[in-house]
Order: sequence, then structure tokens, then C-alpha cells
Amino acid sequence: MNKEALAMSFYEMEQPKSSIFSGVQAYLDRFASWAVGMGDSYKYARTVAALSSLDDNLLAKMGLTRQDIPQHARKVLQG
Repeated sequence: MNKEALAMSFYEMEQPKSSIFSGVQAYLDRFASWAVGMGDSYKYARTVAALSSLDDNLLAKMGLTRQDIPQHARKVLQG
């Protein structure tokens, strides 16, 4: 075996093997990302709804106005 043939064989050995499962894994990864995004959207909507259901006096005691609710909901869900 010459050096060029040997180098090619090492190159080929280092290449990732494609399999039927690589396509399935990519699909599952995309689905998982979508599901997480949907869960985050649901949590945000529920938080906004819960804060919106409070009366103005209670919101004021929390240091919030109605205009602050969307921003506050994002802040709560991030941290």
C-alpha cells in the first residue's frame, strides 16, 4: 500500500458514518426545539393572563402597571 492510499484510508475512517438514524435524529431534534418553543409560549401566555387578572391596586403593590405586564412576564420566565 502506498502513502497516498494509506492517507486516503485514514481520511475515510475519520468521516462520520451516515446511517438511517441520522435523519431520524435530525427530525427528533427539530421536533424537540419546536416543543420547547411551544412550552415557552404557553408559559408566557399563562403568566400574562394571570397578571392581567389582578386588579390595579394589587399590581401597584407589586410595583407594576398594566403596561409592564408583558415585559415582566418575559423577565420572570427568563430567570
